[in-house]
Amino acid sequence: QETLSFLLEPLKLINSFGFLTINSQPQVNGAPSTDPVIGWGHQNGYVYQKAYLEFFCSKTQCERLLSAIDDGKDAQFATLSYQAINMAGKLKSNVSLHYVNAVTWGVFSNCEILQPTIVDPQSFIAWKDEAFSLWSTLWQSIYAEHSKSWNVIQDIQENWFLVNLVENDYINGNIFAPFLRVLQDEKDFRHIKDVVTSSLQSQRQIWCSSTRMNGACAQRTKKTENVSLRQQNDKEHDCKTQENTDSKSSSIGNHNPYVDKSVLNIN
Repeated sequence: QETLSFLLEPLKLINSFGFLTINSQPQVNGAPSTDPVIGWGHQNGYVYQKAYLEFFCSKTQCERLLSAIDDGKDAQFATLSYQAINMAGKLKSNVSLHYVNAVTWGVFSNCEILQPTIVDPQSFIAWKDEAFSLWSTLWQSIYAEHSKSWNVIQDIQENWFLVNLVENDYINGNIFAPFLRVLQDEKDFRHIKDVVTSSLQSQRQIWCSSTRMNGACAQRTKKTENVSLRQQNDKEHDCKTQENTDSKSSSIGNHNPYVDKSVLNIN
């Protein structure tokens, strides 16, 4: 899928530096609701997304990343929201516990704005127990106790952090920018930066991340006018309610085609 082609390379890069992603989505600004990859809901609507990443990382990498966001030296980081928690429940965040952030929403005719996916600290705190337990139930259990692999997973479970990151600027933001700051002294940094830049440009070209319909987007819309991928769901969709507006943890996979299941096999 195009989602994977746009996100796979930068995700591979940050994974290679110890940021083990389990969930991701690109930013989208007004893509047609009939788009075969990111479209949903009724026809003749438009869908929006804030870029989102969720990952595990060591305490050291977590501190480096969050310090880069918090130091205030780069204005582009001001639009980033984060939450980080370890298995013991130690939480670090730059948002309040009452924060609720819509990261996917849609605009349709004769209908309220729909928000099928949200991120909030309360759900994140509740989700962390299951997230960390999956390391032992899915992975550690297949290795001999106290083997090298078993010990690595035990260390991850006991000492690493689960982090989510939201880029609230869904038009001009760059969710990979703080990773570039952390990795700026790497010998192949120029390549890392080029990969991130190329990925971001591709997303903007295809998914209309601008205030006007450009040629590429208009062409894509024409190609997808007759796409029926979402039509069956359209019949069941009720604009008068928002029953699907649940916490992020309950909406993963239902409306979001960008779930990265390769690490934890989240269903």
